[in-house]
Amino acid sequence: MALRDAGETLDRGIAAISGKWKARIIIALHSKELLRYGEIRDLLGGISDAVLSSALRDLCEDGIVERRQYASMPPKVEYSLSAKGDGAYLIIKAIAAWADSAEWDKPEGPSGLSSCDLHSPV
Repeated sequence: MALRDAGETLDRGIAAISGKWKARIIIALHSKELLRYGEIRDLLGGISDAVLSSALRDLCEDGIVERRQYASMPPKVEYSLSAKGDGAYLIIKAIAAWADSAEWDKPEGPSGLSSCDLHSPV
């Protein structure tokens, strides 16, 4: 795979799980087999209905989350992770483990940019 193609693929993957809530939604769905909308909202706490609806719609469109709607009264909708969502969870879990083990106590923060000397040879 060419570097350019790899970058585009990486960008697509990062976009699919980026933002404040998408990774948290994936983690919540991994913790249970099926969750209803209100259960996801309660597990996350602090998320607005508009943001949750938008994030769930994006995750469904990207094939990360599966939405099942039942023909009942009142309407019943359940969400679960797809196989692609299970893979995304593993990536999120790996990022969390890395972040947990990394040394972030440097004053310049996680990017380390303030300690870089752009004029020194590599």
